[in-house]
Amino acid sequence: MSWWAVTLPTVQATGAGPVTGTQTWFLTSDSPERAAELALSRSQSPDCVRHRRGAALVPDRMTCAPLSYGGPRGFRL
Repeated sequence: MSWWAVTLPTVQATGAGPVTGTQTWFLTSDSPERAAELALSRSQSPDCVRHRRGAALVPDRMTCAPLSYGGPRGFRL
Protein backbone atom coordinates (compact mmCIF):
# COMPACT_ATOMS: atom_id res chain seq x y z
CA MET A 1 0.00 0.00 0.00
CA SER A 2 1.16 3.49 -0.82
CA TRP A 3 0.31 6.85 0.70
CA TRP A 4 -1.60 9.39 -1.43
CA ALA A 5 -2.54 13.06 -1.02
CA VAL A 6 -5.97 13.52 -2.56
CA THR A 7 -7.18 17.11 -2.93
CA LEU A 8 -10.71 18.11 -3.88
CA PRO A 9 -11.28 21.74 -4.87
CA THR A 10 -14.29 23.52 -3.38
CA VAL A 11 -16.34 26.54 -4.43
CA GLN A 12 -18.93 28.59 -2.61
CA ALA A 13 -21.04 31.35 -4.14
CA THR A 14 -21.12 34.58 -2.15
CA GLY A 15 -22.40 38.09 -2.84
CA ALA A 16 -18.83 39.14 -3.65
CA GLY A 17 -18.29 36.27 -6.08
CA PRO A 18 -17.14 32.67 -5.79
CA VAL A 19 -14.85 31.66 -2.95
CA THR A 20 -12.58 28.74 -3.80
CA GLY A 21 -10.68 26.38 -1.54
CA THR A 22 -9.61 22.78 -1.16
CA GLN A 23 -10.13 19.81 1.12
CA THR A 24 -7.29 17.27 1.33
CA TRP A 25 -7.05 13.69 2.59
CA PHE A 26 -3.90 11.63 3.19
CA LEU A 27 -4.77 8.00 2.52
CA THR A 28 -3.21 4.59 1.99
CA SER A 29 -4.32 2.68 -1.08
CA ASP A 30 -3.12 0.25 -3.73
CA SER A 31 -3.80 2.72 -6.56
CA PRO A 32 -4.53 6.41 -7.14
CA GLU A 33 -7.99 5.49 -8.46
CA ARG A 34 -8.86 3.72 -5.22
CA ALA A 35 -7.46 6.63 -3.17
CA ALA A 36 -9.71 8.99 -5.15
CA GLU A 37 -12.73 6.75 -4.48
CA LEU A 38 -11.94 6.71 -0.76
CA ALA A 39 -11.59 10.49 -0.64
CA LEU A 40 -14.90 10.99 -2.45
CA SER A 41 -16.58 8.62 -0.03
CA ARG A 42 -15.08 10.34 3.02
CA SER A 43 -15.96 13.77 1.64
CA GLN A 44 -19.63 12.98 2.30
CA SER A 45 -19.19 12.41 6.04
CA PRO A 46 -20.98 14.91 8.32
CA ASP A 47 -17.63 16.20 9.65
CA CYS A 48 -16.30 16.91 6.14
CA VAL A 49 -19.50 18.58 5.02
CA ARG A 50 -19.51 20.78 8.15
CA HIS A 51 -15.83 21.65 7.62
CA ARG A 52 -16.62 22.93 4.09
CA ARG A 53 -19.29 25.28 5.51
CA GLY A 54 -21.65 24.84 2.58
CA ALA A 55 -19.03 24.89 -0.17
CA ALA A 56 -19.57 22.47 -3.04
CA LEU A 57 -16.94 19.98 -4.16
CA VAL A 58 -15.52 20.11 -7.68
CA PRO A 59 -14.65 16.41 -8.19
CA ASP A 60 -13.66 16.76 -11.86
CA ARG A 61 -10.66 18.85 -10.71
CA MET A 62 -9.50 16.38 -8.04
CA THR A 63 -5.78 15.63 -7.81
CA CYS A 64 -4.08 12.55 -6.41
CA ALA A 65 -0.34 12.69 -5.70
CA PRO A 66 1.88 9.95 -4.28
CA LEU A 67 3.65 10.63 -1.00
CA SER A 68 7.06 9.31 -0.05
CA TYR A 69 8.59 9.06 3.38
CA GLY A 70 11.43 11.53 3.83
CA GLY A 71 12.91 10.09 7.01
CA PRO A 72 12.95 12.33 10.12
CA ARG A 73 11.35 15.17 8.13
CA GLY A 74 8.21 13.08 7.50
CA PHE A 75 6.22 12.67 4.34
CA ARG A 76 6.75 14.70 1.20
CA LEU A 77 5.09 14.98 -2.19
